[in-house]
Amino acid sequence: MIEQLKSEMNGVKAIIDDFLQDSDPLIRPPITQTVQNKGKLLRPILLVLTARCGDYDEKSAVTAAAALELMHIASLIHDDIVDDGLKRRGTVSVQSKFGKDAAVYAGDYTLSKSISVLSQLNDITLIKMFVEAMGNVCQGELRQHACRHKVLSTQEYIKIVSNKTGELFGLSLEAGGYVAGIEDKVCRELRNIGRMVGIAYQIYDDCLDYTFTKSKALKDTHKDIIQGSFTAPLLCAIELDTEGKLKKLLNASMTEEVIEEIQQTVIDLGGPDIAMKHALDYFNKITENTRELSRQTDIDFSELVEGLISIIKMIKNAILLS
Repeated sequence: MIEQLKSEMNGVKAIIDDFLQDSDPLIRPPITQTVQNKGKLLRPILLVLTARCGDYDEKSAVTAAAALELMHIASLIHDDIVDDGLKRRGTVSVQSKFGKDAAVYAGDYTLSKSISVLSQLNDITLIKMFVEAMGNVCQGELRQHACRHKVLSTQEYIKIVSNKTGELFGLSLEAGGYVAGIEDKVCRELRNIGRMVGIAYQIYDDCLDYTFTKSKALKDTHKDIIQGSFTAPLLCAIELDTEGKLKKLLNASMTEEVIEEIQQTVIDLGGPDIAMKHALDYFNKITENTRELSRQTDIDFSELVEGLISIIKMIKNAILLS
């Protein structure tokens, strides 16, 4: 299914490459660091798949998809600044190689170019949609920052990741529907489905710390615990921890031994397994809700359903790590 979008994804890559080439040579290196390694283009794929279910205009869909990917890249650059991330997509992060100051400006510049690309479609409603989505991402990040070192309920955790990670997935389906002329109320439902994709994706990503080695996961396995960002497996384990062992460990000094004991306790309590089950529940809702939306609206979303199933399989196989 995703192979069928090769032409559109090449178009997205071409727009991003043009963005790099048009950048001032003096500021190009830090931007290139993240932009050249384009990842799996998940969000552009979802946008185009959704657009193909309506009145499809390839140029509009590809332009919006490229703008979305640039917005996502900008958010990754800023993410690494906040988290002191050393690697991104398997390579050295912008902030690690060029410093935080350069990374801030590189992220801001990439974000501005995202809107610049989008403005080529001359659609103020679409621009507003993107700007509001980015605002929601920032709200999610700020909420997560405010909740560091706090033991959250499952509902509180979902609220954070729904904005932090789910928002741009939601935008991919909503914007895809919009550029294809699908009515607003259906686009809003598509946005909710996209948010669920993001939530499930984040839960799976959270579980990587407890299922893979550092080299395979391409991330610092202890980072979330040290920074006080308590993720799905840990929160699920705390709910099962009748003896309160984890809460005591989380209040102790974060030595290497304590962190390793926390991780092992989370695994022993079945935290990752419970978290994975939550993700599977979301995956089931994603396909069920999309099929139901198709029945309610008489819009053929079968291509989107097939694409979502393919993407879900990729996430389950832990191919998508960033």
